[in-house]
Amino acid sequence: MSRCGSNLLRWCVIAGFGGFGVWQLVGAGHFVIARWNGDWLDAFVRCVFPVALASLSFAVAVTCLRRQYGELLSIVGALGGLAVFLVLVSLPSLLGLHEFMWRQVDENRMLVFVALPVSLIFIFGPIYAAGAFLRFCECLWHRCSPKRHPE
Repeated sequence: MSRCGSNLLRWCVIAGFGGFGVWQLVGAGHFVIARWNGDWLDAFVRCVFPVALASLSFAVAVTCLRRQYGELLSIVGALGGLAVFLVLVSLPSLLGLHEFMWRQVDENRMLVFVALPVSLIFIFGPIYAAGAFLRFCECLWHRCSPKRHPE
């Protein structure tokens, strides 16, 4: 790729990720301000994920601005870990597993002992899966890095 083309691509990536970060912050701020009901916890919860996405997006933009392209893999790992976490957290609700478990427990009270480990998997499984994805990206980074890190 020519130097002009690579610089144009670099600046497009910077503008795109910077714009996405601003869009996330403005959207979260607008949502909280427009629907303010005085509940600080609700406002905090509604701002956590947009702020996390915006900060990761700004990190990609700054990394490209400083031309430290090797660090992008760690940022991609963080974005991927967040995506894995969000998908796995929403999956039991989308599949109807919560309602199924509650119906089974209502019919047979002895299934409470089965429902507890399943509920713990629903809670802690996404956290461990996101951590495993981050470790995978870190391992990939150490293997692809020109400097070999001693283990």
